[in-house]
Amino acid sequence: MTRDQFTNEHAVKINARVDDIPFELAARAYSGISFTPERRAEIVREEYVAHIQSVAEDLSPLVTNTEQRAVFEEELERYRQRYIDLLTRYLAAKSRVVSPMIAGPSNFPVAKHEKALRFEQKRLDELVSWSERAKEVIRKKILAARSEEEVEAEKCQRLLKEVRLSIETIKRIDAGEYIGGRDLFKSSIEGFIRRAADRGDIKAAREALRVVAEAQADMKRPIFTKRHSIWRYVDEAEARLQKHKELAQATPERTIIEYKGATVIDNLEADRVQIIFDDIPSQEIRSALKQQGWKWSPKAGAWQRKRTTNSAQSARHILSTYYGEE
Repeated sequence: MTRDQFTNEHAVKINARVDDIPFELAARAYSGISFTPERRAEIVREEYVAHIQSVAEDLSPLVTNTEQRAVFEEELERYRQRYIDLLTRYLAAKSRVVSPMIAGPSNFPVAKHEKALRFEQKRLDELVSWSERAKEVIRKKILAARSEEEVEAEKCQRLLKEVRLSIETIKRIDAGEYIGGRDLFKSSIEGFIRRAADRGDIKAAREALRVVAEAQADMKRPIFTKRHSIWRYVDEAEARLQKHKELAQATPERTIIEYKGATVIDNLEADRVQIIFDDIPSQEIRSALKQQGWKWSPKAGAWQRKRTTNSAQSARHILSTYYGEE
């Protein structure tokens, strides 16, 4: 399913309504500065709904799976509630502001007016600055809820982007547009590919090699000669990974520890430590997992991390907080 198909079929719920903002409060906020406070109040309430909708529309393209949708809906509702709180505080502060055009210039309390304006601006600044920070937090939480497959696909695209940029720079150096530094960018490309292969991103590494081969086909001076080790490196890395898998097949996985509701597994074949829950874990547990680098894998039906000693310790730490051992 494509990103657009998922977005269209699983639209995020938006609970914002104009009545979330009390009409009396909004009208009072403009009673001292407008001849039509009731109309201004309606505009404020409509703008509130439009703002929440715009936040949902701006961030919803990031949502590509059900886990992300659940996170987004929860965070969007939290954002809405806090936005209402800060907006009503701003409107309450605004209600203290009185314009001489409304009150009349005679004996107008200038000092009091200026103090009210400063307080109103403070409340507005609080609302705007919080809103920007909160939207960034939501964005990060949505991205943290991506499946492992989605993360790997993004890594591949990022790798190809870096390789293409370096290739373009080398071509500019060869054309005399830039001076020196060719070997530096050549080393960067080699490093990108080697690290990808070592991580097991064989498909991405091969695609990067294909991009290099295609680019240097019409270059007078190739980036890598035909005898360069980089052309063999990906195959060698794949052979090492295959050997590791074969060794793991004898004992593909073992249970590290069992809890009442979750099991921690050392999956040698997948090269992952996995946590399998009996039921969907709570949002609190999912947040704790994400904070420590665990990713949900729909294919494996488990939360997992790269096999390291720290991974097993992390699983024990999180699960011992919420579950009792068997």
